[in-house]
Amino acid sequence: MELDLDSKDKQSTAELSDKLEKTEIRLQKTKYVLLNLEERHMQANATIKEKEFLISNLLKSEKALIERALKLRSELEDVASDITNLFTKIERKDKIEDGNRTLIQRFQSQFTQELGVLHKAVASSTTRQEQQLKEMEEDMHSFVSTKTEAIEELQGHLEKLSNVQLLNFERVLPAERTNYKKKCQLCKKPPALSKLNGQLTHKESLLHLEKTSVASVDEIVRGWMDTIDILRGQARIFSHPLTVRYNLTTRHEIVEITENVGKSQKSTRLINHHVQHQRRPINPSSVASIEELQI
Repeated sequence: MELDLDSKDKQSTAELSDKLEKTEIRLQKTKYVLLNLEERHMQANATIKEKEFLISNLLKSEKALIERALKLRSELEDVASDITNLFTKIERKDKIEDGNRTLIQRFQSQFTQELGVLHKAVASSTTRQEQQLKEMEEDMHSFVSTKTEAIEELQGHLEKLSNVQLLNFERVLPAERTNYKKKCQLCKKPPALSKLNGQLTHKESLLHLEKTSVASVDEIVRGWMDTIDILRGQARIFSHPLTVRYNLTTRHEIVEITENVGKSQKSTRLINHHVQHQRRPINPSSVASIEELQI
């Protein structure tokens, strides 16, 4: 019995020793696994901290991105409104350009019509001036012919005067000679007294001839002055209507040209006023927003 118990004890002791060894082996393995687990736990904690740091950074970045996205959204809305305003301004500008184009076409047509009217006025004025020049030439020819006739008439009077003077000299000299001889024979005076009487008679004859010549010259000069007065009157009558016509024509042309220039300047001022009134500045912030959007 005791042997059996000893054998059983030994057997149980051996079994327990085996179990203890196995348990120790398991314990060592468990410790090794635990160490591995602790190391992994530490690595996991470090990884978790890193991930938490990354997550916090990502959250901050997300918040910044959201804020930036909100800003971009507001900027995009502003840009969209600016683009809409630009399109409306472009449409308004197109309408203004169409209006300006119609105004320019109307101005060109009106200017062409006014140029045609001015051309016709200048042509008619040129025709009138040519006609007036022809009339002036005709009047000048008549004036020159009248003047020539007057000069010829004056020359005829002068020839008549010279002929009269020659006849008077021819008549007076023989009569004076016969009178001188008769008086010398009748009176039988001394030669000195006869010579004195002859000189007196000769002086009287010369005075009579001078008076006759002066009267003839006076008559001719008066006729010549009358002719000059007639020519002056004809020249005044000739120049007065020409002067009046020229002044009226010049004033009429000046008035027409002034009116046409005034109308043209008025049309130009209306176009400039219309363009300046319709022209509006573009908002610089809109352009900046568009440039930022393009970048």
